[in-house]
Amino acid sequence: MGKTMDRLGEVLKFVDFKCPGIEIAPYFAPMIPKAKHNNAFTLDVFSAPVLREKGKDDPNVRDFVENIEEVDFVGDACSIDAMLHNHENYGQFQYIVSSHNFEHLPNPIKFLIGCSRVLRPGGYISMAIPDYRACFDHFRFPTKLSDWLLAYHGQSEQPSPEVVFDFISNHSAYMVEGAGKVGCNFASDNPDDFELTGNVVSAYEAYRHAKQQDHNEYHDAHCSVLTNTSFKLLVSDLIRIGLVDLEIVEVSDVSGLEFFAHLRKPEQDEKPKQSDTEVSRLTREDQLREVSRSLGATAFPHRSFDDSWAERHAVLEERDRLASELRHVVRYPWKNIKRFLRRV
Repeated sequence: MGKTMDRLGEVLKFVDFKCPGIEIAPYFAPMIPKAKHNNAFTLDVFSAPVLREKGKDDPNVRDFVENIEEVDFVGDACSIDAMLHNHENYGQFQYIVSSHNFEHLPNPIKFLIGCSRVLRPGGYISMAIPDYRACFDHFRFPTKLSDWLLAYHGQSEQPSPEVVFDFISNHSAYMVEGAGKVGCNFASDNPDDFELTGNVVSAYEAYRHAKQQDHNEYHDAHCSVLTNTSFKLLVSDLIRIGLVDLEIVEVSDVSGLEFFAHLRKPEQDEKPKQSDTEVSRLTREDQLREVSRSLGATAFPHRSFDDSWAERHAVLEERDRLASELRHVVRYPWKNIKRFLRRV
C-alpha cells in the first residue's frame, strides 16, 4: 500500500485538485476519482459503457468494473486539442495526467502540442511511462526524433504497420520461475532474464496482410520505445527546434519498470529555451552522452558505464604495470639484484 501511495504522490505532485484537470485513459483504476474531485475530467478512446463491456470479458478487470467512471471526452488523446476546443475550460486546465498511455500514442508531437493549447499558463503534464529496458519492449530499439517527426508530418492517426511489426516481432517476457511477467524491477532484477516471445515470421505475414488492406484495422502497440534519458532528450529537442512550447520540470530515475515525467506550459511572459548557442549545443551533447551511456553493453545500472569508469580504468592500468614489473623480476633476478646494488 505504501508503494502505491508513493507512486500516486509522484505522479500527482504538481496537481492542484481545486482546479479543473484531465486524466487520460484511467480505465478501472483512476488516479483522480471523479467521485472525490468535482473538477476532474476523463478522456478515453472508448465510452464508459464500452469500457465496462470490455472489462466484463477480461478476467483481470471484471472484479473492478464498478470503478470505471463516466468518460467526458471520447476520442484519441492525440486529438485532445480538437476535442476540447469548444469546452468552457479550454486553455484553463491546470493538469493533464496519464499512466502508461503516452507510449501507445501514434503521434506524440501532436499530443504534446494539443496539451499545451488545452492547459493554462503554468499548467502541468504528468505521466508515468514504462522504461523499455525493464518491460516487454526489452529487445526493441529506442525511438528516435525522426520517428516522431515522421508520425507528426505524416499525420499518423494509428500505429503504422511497421510499428506493429516491430512491437509483435520483438515482444518479450520477463521470466520468473518459468512464468512470464510484463517486466522487472530495474533497480534489482537481472534483465538478462528477458526471453523473446515474438515471432518474426508470423509478424511479417501479419505485416504483409496489413499493407495489402485498403483500410488498416487499428492494432494497439507501444509506438514509442523510451528510457527516462531518451524521453528527456526527445522532448528537449522538440523545444529546441520550436515545435513544442513546454518545459521539462523533472524526469525521474527508473522506479520498478517505469519513470515519471513532468512537463510545464510556461507562463505568458516566459519562453522555453530553444537557442542554438554553444551552451545549448553542449547541453544537448551532454544529453546524448547520457543516453549513450544508459544504452551500454547491458544498460543494467550496476554494470553500465558511469562517471567512475575512468577511475576504475586507471586502477586497472596500475595493476597491469605492477604485474609486468613483477614478471620482470621473476624472470631476471640477477639482473635486478645488480641494478639494486648499483643504486646502493
